[in-house]
Amino acid sequence: MSAQGSDGRDGACLRQEALGHAVQRRSAEITAAVVADWSGNVPSDVAYADVLEVITRTSALGTELVGRYLVNGGAATPQEAEQLGESGTLTVMHDYAVTDLTKHILTWRDAILRVILEEGRRLEVDARVLEQAAAVVRAGADAAWCGWSRRSTSSDGSCASGCPLNTRS
Repeated sequence: MSAQGSDGRDGACLRQEALGHAVQRRSAEITAAVVADWSGNVPSDVAYADVLEVITRTSALGTELVGRYLVNGGAATPQEAEQLGESGTLTVMHDYAVTDLTKHILTWRDAILRVILEEGRRLEVDARVLEQAAAVVRAGADAAWCGWSRRSTSSDGSCASGCPLNTRS
């Protein structure tokens, strides 16, 4: 029989909630990893301050949302989803390459997955919960990339700057 908290939830549920809070507490660390990776590879023609602000805000929000999901199953509000999609406008407004934006989301994904694994081990979170958390992160990263691609792609399949994304006939 598993231990229960005073509110009747079992130990596994309490550890999952603790994992969510731990991820949220490490949001600044995750965001710093993304910014550090990005800062070392900034194209000279990019509006540094504008891009940095968007990347910082979306990385922190994405981390908060993963933590929220782990704590109580909460999903992004429509406003939060819109804020996350804001990164996609970088390719149009600041001629930021889709490949650079893709690298940003992959760096965030790897950083948060590392934190989930570290904290999950520390808190003795069930492997199934860790697998589910990793699946949520991967699905979120995939959805973000798809959203960014749609925002930065014209109806003919080319980037806003004219480079083809899909060259298949």
